Amino acid sequence: MIAHGSRGSLVRRLSFAALLVAWSVGGAACRRSGERIDLIERLNEAQKVPDAASFVIEDHTLAGETHRAIAVVPVLASRLTWRLTVPKRAWLWVSIGMQVEAWNNEGDGVRFTAGVNDGGTFVQLFEQYLHPYAMAGDRKWFPIRVSLAKYEGREIELVFATGTGADGAGQDRRHDLPLWGIPEIVVR
Repeated sequence: MIAHGSRGSLVRRLSFAALLVAWSVGGAACRRSGERIDLIERLNEAQKVPDAASFVIEDHTLAGETHRAIAVVPVLASRLTWRLTVPKRAWLWVSIGMQVEAWNNEGDGVRFTAGVNDGGTFVQLFEQYLHPYAMAGDRKWFPIRVSLAKYEGREIELVFATGTGADGAGQDRRHDLPLWGIPEIVVR
């Protein structure tokens, strides 16, 4: 026989255990069924401007968080373009940041832009300017999550671009060291 106070405690523990089991089973199912397109693995397929030598795959730690990333050498402007068919329920996941060297050395920052070219029409998905030399708050990874639902089943060009300066048209490329961290298409 279980005392009344113990019964409540037992019920709470069993309920908690059931929640843990449901969470772990559900999480595992999502991991098994969730498709991912790793854009770093497909970097060789991407069109690269100015050239392939301008892009390097490296691990970078920003504010204690390490990501595998596509590092861009200092150029006035860069562009990576992948041609792909967008799966159902797809999201673009990427983290953007600037290499640590840019934090303590003068430059004018970098404007990051990503978009979709869909049959000749370019649609911007996001744009963000980072200048870690001037703004200490920019000394970290910035996670970006954008739905690609309106492109489901269609072949598109996914474009990542960088430009110097706050307006994206600066001429100072000193210490402009952008990073595209863990870029992937994730099915949710």
